[in-house]
Amino acid sequence: MAIKALYILDSLNRGGAETLVLDLCRNAPSNGLEVVFAATGGGDLEREFEECGVPYHRLQRRFPIDPFLIRSLRKIIKDNEITIVHSQQAVEAIHAYFATRGTRAKCVMSLQNYILDEKNRIATKWIVPRMDAVCPVSNAMQEWFRTAEGFPITERYFVLHNGADPSRLKPVRPAGSKTLREELGISPQ
Repeated sequence: MAIKALYILDSLNRGGAETLVLDLCRNAPSNGLEVVFAATGGGDLEREFEECGVPYHRLQRRFPIDPFLIRSLRKIIKDNEITIVHSQQAVEAIHAYFATRGTRAKCVMSLQNYILDEKNRIATKWIVPRMDAVCPVSNAMQEWFRTAEGFPITERYFVLHNGADPSRLKPVRPAGSKTLREELGISPQ
C-alpha cells in the first residue's frame, strides 16, 4: 500500500516547523511523495503554501478542541485515502488523533520544542501516548523529553532529524554588490 501523508499546521507564520513543512510540500511532488496539506489558521506563508504544488486545504479552528475541524480533517483523510497524518504540535496532534479514529490512518507527531508552556505541556503529555509514532527531532530532544518531561521512550519513538532544502541555503549576491567582508573593510584573508 502506498503511503499518502497529510501534514497539518495550526498557523502559517514564519517559524521552524512552518518552514520545514513548506520545504517538504515544495519538494514532495518531484520526489514521488504523495502529500496533502491542511492549515487550521493563516499567516505570512499562506500564499507560499497555496502555491507549493500539493493539495492545500485551508480550514479554521474556532475552539481549543474543535469538533467541526475534526470533521473536516476526517473528510480530507477519507477523500484522499490518507495513510499517515503528521503533526508538529500538540493542538494539531489532538485534532488529528480524533479525526483518524475508526480509519486506517496512523498519527505521527514530531517533538520540536524544549520549552513548553503549561497548556502545551498538559496537551503534549496527554497526546503523546496516543500517537502511533513520536518523532523527536534529535537524540538530545528525545533525551530531554525522557528526563525533563518524564516521557517513557518506547519502540514508537523514532528520531527524525529536521532538514532544510539545500537550494534555500545557497548564498545569492546580486551583481555589483559587496561581500560582507568588503562592506566591513575586512581583508579577504
